[in-house]
Amino acid sequence: MRDKKIIILAVLSIAAVLSLVHGIFKANVTAKKEFVALPAASLPKLELSPGLFTKEFQLRPRQKTLFSSWGRNPFSLHNSADRDFSLSGIFQDQDNPSAIINEKIVVAGDKIEGCHVSAIKEKSVILNDGSNDFELRLGED
Repeated sequence: MRDKKIIILAVLSIAAVLSLVHGIFKANVTAKKEFVALPAASLPKLELSPGLFTKEFQLRPRQKTLFSSWGRNPFSLHNSADRDFSLSGIFQDQDNPSAIINEKIVVAGDKIEGCHVSAIKEKSVILNDGSNDFELRLGED
């Protein structure tokens, strides 16, 4: 058994040395190739079509992905029940309603203290902490 291991070790050692020698000689052969500069007259002329750079490129609209949310942030140390949110007011704008939560103005899609503002309704705001939705109502602290 011991002789078999020695023979295998010797064969692998010889293969490694041969591979190393082959790599060294092959690198020297490719490094010795010289590059010859051609005169400019022998190079073909490159002509560009006139409309190539004048064509206007249109930006495609951004595609929505199917990803919506990973859910709760596993690295968050806070639970939504631990936080104190105070809804002070809601501004009703047709296009972009906003609210004042903890003395900060937020719109739908913003984040406040790790919670996502899901929706702003007439008298309440829906927040999501990553796993649960909860509602803040005007006049309730």
